[in-house]
Amino acid sequence: MTVPRVHLYLKGVGKPGVYPLNFNTGISPDALAPYNYGHYYDGSNRYVTDSQHTGTVTITRADTVNKIIAGTFEFTGYDPKTKQTISISEGRFDVKTR
Repeated sequence: MTVPRVHLYLKGVGKPGVYPLNFNTGISPDALAPYNYGHYYDGSNRYVTDSQHTGTVTITRADTVNKIIAGTFEFTGYDPKTKQTISISEGRFDVKTR
């Protein structure tokens, strides 16, 4: 059984703010030049944001000294193979950066 996963990709983010997930892009690492996106994988379907299926990531803490980034997110992802969408809401994260 595959555990569902959420992947957020933000390019060049280093300070608190609201960042849109609204680009037509591929999923990293396959994309040559990915832009901000949200991705949800449930083991069989891959849902990703694009210009019509959007969302936001709100960075509430970007601590460069202790290397911690925290925030919230929400998005609607689209699976082009099945033509289905999924809504992710009230997501939250606190992660250690490199």
